[in-house]
Amino acid sequence: MKILFTGCSSYIGKYLIKEFLKTSNTIYGLSRKNPGIKNKKFKWFKHDLSNKPFKNVKKIDIIIHIAGAALRKENKYDDYLKGNIFMAHNLGLTARYCSTKIIFYTSTREIYGDISSNILSENNDIINPIFYGQTKFIAEQILSSNCKTISLRLPAVLGKGTHGWISGVLKGMIEGKKINFINSKFNNFIHVSDLYNIISSFIKKKLFFTDQFNVSCSNISTSKKVLSIMKKNLNSKSKLNELKKNEKTYTISNKKLSKYCKTMTVENSIKMFLTEESK
Repeated sequence: MKILFTGCSSYIGKYLIKEFLKTSNTIYGLSRKNPGIKNKKFKWFKHDLSNKPFKNVKKIDIIIHIAGAALRKENKYDDYLKGNIFMAHNLGLTARYCSTKIIFYTSTREIYGDISSNILSENNDIINPIFYGQTKFIAEQILSSNCKTISLRLPAVLGKGTHGWISGVLKGMIEGKKINFINSKFNNFIHVSDLYNIISSFIKKKLFFTDQFNVSCSNISTSKKVLSIMKKNLNSKSKLNELKKNEKTYTISNKKLSKYCKTMTVENSIKMFLTEESK
């Protein structure tokens, strides 16, 4: 099977490519920066999809689309337009040219905007999303209009090299700093290995259709329990300081996705992340 990855120099891209290379796949990777992956079954192309389609390979079975403009303070409106919408347009043309069977797109929960319910499901209305979320949603529509597309609306993805709240807490605990937190129900992340399991499960079962799935851990825990697990595993001297504030939070329903693939628990995802970071 021939698989094309975009964003292959990102930590998610490199992780997924290395996992898919363990099976008999031919992998092509697109990015502006060389991922440094050395394997005879992998070929890297320096290519910017926001400028033009990729037509160096005539036949691609699967496209796994990771590249795009992430939600960062330094990104401007033009970055999101080029990195998400323009890139989706050119990738759609690439899929047509290469007779691709399906695209797996790493979308985001940010497409929903304001979430007033306690549980986020695929049935939630889209209400006032930020511009980043709007461009990711439009990208979903562009891709699915050109090729069968499974859009995985991701929360935070943990892995070696990741950024975000949990990574920040990890650094603070290693340094023994006080950790302030609000205790709430919590399942709004996954480990990067689950992303591989989800995509490979659809491929192995040849489930090639267009749909959208919210992604999260398989169970619901609490932020206090997550922090306690981290503190214990790191043998950290950090003090956990629970703030008494009322804050609107929500968990993510993975009921729809679980019919096809079950993700790890909150506890196992955190422990795997900590194990990787300790190496």
